Amino acid sequence: MKSLESVARHVIYCQGRKQQEAFLDFCGRRWKFTREAILAEVSRIRKEEK
Repeated sequence: MKSLESVARHVIYCQGRKQQEAFLDFCGRRWKFTREAILAEVSRIRKEEK
């Protein structure tokens, strides 16, 4: 199982909205992460890197 942080980092590096949406859907099915949890982690990582 991937960690929530590694999933969130992958979403950040995805090119374009469509690819991000597809990956979020895939994670929801594959690892049972909710998209809210992933997006919260994405915004936390982005704040940290500023």
